[in-house]
Amino acid sequence: LMEQGRMAEAQQLLEQLRQMMENMQIARGQQGQQSPGEQALEGLSETLREQQGLSDEAFRDLQEQFNPNGQQPGESQGNRGRAGNQGEGQQHGQGQNQPGRNGQPQGGRGSEQSLADRQRALRQELNRQTQNLPGAGTPEGDAARDSLGRAGEAMDDAEDALRDEDFAGALDNQAEAMEALREGMRELAEQMAEQNQQNGQQGDGPGRDGNDGSRDPLGRDVGENGRVGTDENLLQGEDVYRRARELLDEIRRRSGEQERPTEELEYLKRLLERF
Repeated sequence: LMEQGRMAEAQQLLEQLRQMMENMQIARGQQGQQSPGEQALEGLSETLREQQGLSDEAFRDLQEQFNPNGQQPGESQGNRGRAGNQGEGQQHGQGQNQPGRNGQPQGGRGSEQSLADRQRALRQELNRQTQNLPGAGTPEGDAARDSLGRAGEAMDDAEDALRDEDFAGALDNQAEAMEALREGMRELAEQMAEQNQQNGQQGDGPGRDGNDGSRDPLGRDVGENGRVGTDENLLQGEDVYRRARELLDEIRRRSGEQERPTEELEYLKRLLERF
């Protein structure tokens, strides 16, 4: 039977995540178009999600490498699962080498080569995002760039490990990349919060009476007559982004724990599909 306690816990996570998303949408609706910082955070969140997906595939390859369960080469369940969802969240030409997998005695390098290529493509996308990152010259912005630089280096190492079929090493590198990505996103959110605070201080005086800019993109009240909710209902500053990230990461982590009941894993995956 499904573990009801864990299901309730997952539902609570979903509700908290929904509230975080609503808060960000409310604040964004008052500002109109997304700010460069918001766009950067959104792009980095997608990069983090794709990196998690690559890590999941590398983990399945590691399982197949040490526990083939007597299945024929090229026909393991993990390979079929990866072939079915290989294109999800990626548009980098992955899967082109998939047909060469069958019949190769050591699991084949064709699919692993493709996985390494996708890791390289994601690293190139991160490089583009870093070049366009706002906040240059600020302590938080420069710290975010440093963190993303570390993430890129870890991705490079992960690519090399994947090409060598060193899946355990690739997983370590990918975990390092994801941690550095999270750190960079946190620092970018701090830079945005600091910038919004400075903008609010500069706006003191006539014209700062609750019209345009009554709330900043992070949901904080920067006017005297905020029209949507109160600060008691919205997290402050970068907390709204960090908490949403943490909730998504927690759901992803639990969905990757194969020892959980099948029904629960399917439920967690459905939660992820909604976001």
